[in-house]
Formats: sequence, structure tokens, C-alpha cells
Amino acid sequence: TAIRRDDGPGGRERERYGGRAHTDGPAPGLAARPGGRRRGGRPGLLRLLQAALVLAVLVGGMSLGRTLALPGDTGTIPRLADWGRANHLSFLVDRVDGLR
Repeated sequence: TAIRRDDGPGGRERERYGGRAHTDGPAPGLAARPGGRRRGGRPGLLRLLQAALVLAVLVGGMSLGRTLALPGDTGTIPRLADWGRANHLSFLVDRVDGLR
């Protein structure tokens, strides 16, 4: 079959092989790698780590939010320190307290 070039919609150059149009690059929406594989060997592992990080932030945020929302006139810094000590972070609280 004869090969001819023409500009299709949007001005992209296409090659026509027997009536079928082929663009220069991969078709839109398809992966550029053979077999549709993504970069990296383990995309499932990355998703698992992302989910674990989101879960840890949500749990920690809820716990910290509840502590900061307690009634009373105690300031934010003492409440953060109390929360840290109650959640096994006393080594960090003591180190920060030593800097002040």
C-alpha cells in the first residue's frame, strides 16, 4: 500500500497506511511502555505505602485534634506536650523543652 502524509485535525501530521491513520507517538490514553507497564517494578507497593501514610496522618490528626479541642484555659503548647507524653513521645517533648 502507498504511504502518504497529511495533516489531520489539529495540524498533527499522520501517516496513512491502507486507510488507517497512525500518529507519531503512542495513542492518547495508552502507556508509552510495552505491555502497558508503569515505571518502577512495584506500583502496588507504592499504593500500599501511600494508604498507610494517609491512615497514619488521619489517626494522628484525630487524636491531636481531640486533645486540642478539650475544654479549659490551658494553652496550645502545654496541650501538645501532654499529648506527646501520652503518646510515647516524651523523648521528643523533653528535647524540645530543653531548647527553650
